[in-house]
Amino acid sequence: MGIKSMIRFCYVTLAVILISTNASAMISGEEDYQRADTLHRLADKVYSLGVVPEWIGDSHYFWYKNRERTGSVFYLVNAENGEKQRAGTLEELKKLLPEIWKVTDKKEKKKPVAKDGKVMSPDGKWLAYIRDNNVYIASSDKNQGEEVPLSIDGTFDCFYDANLIWSPDSKKIATLKTRQANCRRIPLLESAPKTQLQPLLHWRNYAKPGDVLPVSVPVLFDVEHCKQIPLDTRGYENQFSLSLTGWREDSRGFTFEFNRRGHQQYIVGEVNAQNGMIRHLVDEKSDTFISYINNYRYDLNDGMEILWMSERDGWRHLYRIDGKTGEVKNQITRGEWVVRKVIFVDAGQQRIYFMASGLNKKEDPYNQHYCCVNFDGTGFQDLTPENANHKVILSKDRSYFVDVYSRPDLPPVSV
Repeated sequence: MGIKSMIRFCYVTLAVILISTNASAMISGEEDYQRADTLHRLADKVYSLGVVPEWIGDSHYFWYKNRERTGSVFYLVNAENGEKQRAGTLEELKKLLPEIWKVTDKKEKKKPVAKDGKVMSPDGKWLAYIRDNNVYIASSDKNQGEEVPLSIDGTFDCFYDANLIWSPDSKKIATLKTRQANCRRIPLLESAPKTQLQPLLHWRNYAKPGDVLPVSVPVLFDVEHCKQIPLDTRGYENQFSLSLTGWREDSRGFTFEFNRRGHQQYIVGEVNAQNGMIRHLVDEKSDTFISYINNYRYDLNDGMEILWMSERDGWRHLYRIDGKTGEVKNQITRGEWVVRKVIFVDAGQQRIYFMASGLNKKEDPYNQHYCCVNFDGTGFQDLTPENANHKVILSKDRSYFVDVYSRPDLPPVSV
């Protein structure tokens, strides 16, 4: 065999090896996908997974669907005594105790509403709305009086927000005034759109560090005297966001939350409805970062106290804030673990129910447990002590809950 023939033979052999290798890799890849897909295809082969309760109205009964070897069946459970009844279909289940399935229509007091973007006052006498970027009011009785402008300085790029919030006594209106800014935009190419064969170009706002951002500040209007009450909002212009969070029930003021750009300061402010003075109820600061997405705030006694979640001691915990002074009355939870989520607050019993992680040193730190504690920090209880990750679903009145817990090495257990 000559040298050229040898070289040709080597090339052919190498090509065959590469093709075989690629084919083998493709087969292996397909097998991997098929094997992964069995997680879904074999899901129906697993019986009696965790209970997903559907609580029935205000009762202490719930039902759930369970997959068993004979097929899917339905169970009705009395949470008060644990008594369980079984049926083949949901319709059959409803026949067992028909009285608990009846829906009771509770008539709620309807709040005055208006159409066409106009917001009616709580007493039903006034309409507030935006026209030409300014705030106007008018009598809800079309036969009485003309519209009255509460502002005249609104423009296309510095306008008043249409989210007009009336005070409960119908004497004041709170909203935001926003100074618009041209935002940097980036192109996104949709390569295979459903509407056409050719790629589709999209543009998305994408501000970068240092860019000018829109700025929103709170504003207050006195409806009785048809005037705007000036507020000193200079300290809130370097913002990532600012949002209104409602009026106090006694109409003494309204609150807002301010997130400074850079996420190293987060403020809960209260605006005095009489003179426009702003005071800080919470002034959260950090040298690094405030996890603003997971913030939690609960106002007690019309803002006389505030339950607040913070990482100020290095761990995510709950604090009780004095709503008059802004001072911390006490730290409610503490320790080298974190509060993940507040489930509900029992203001009458002064008790908080929440999910927590990292409670037990010998456990997976990501396991969540359902816990409770008193406002003063006493009486802490882990209501789901099993070494596992817990998911709880409560009855409507929160007197009972179903707990489903599991681990990677422990199938779901329902209690």
